Amino acid sequence: MKIETIEQIKITAEDGKVLRRILDNQICGNVVYLGYTYYLGGAKLAQPIKEVPEFYEEIDAPIEKEK
Repeated sequence: MKIETIEQIKITAEDGKVLRRILDNQICGNVVYLGYTYYLGGAKLAQPIKEVPEFYEEIDAPIEKEK
């Protein structure tokens, strides 16, 4: 049996903000756990990329329309 301890990076947006991935403008919500990205903009990558906090920016949360 092989046991590994993996450090995980979590980024959290401030209140009223969300995180957007800069590479493809995907809005990811207010909390993101970083790992590997296998798709960008709906297209599968030939090689997955390891995400870093610099791939994300904090933007104002979109206003949801009432139904």
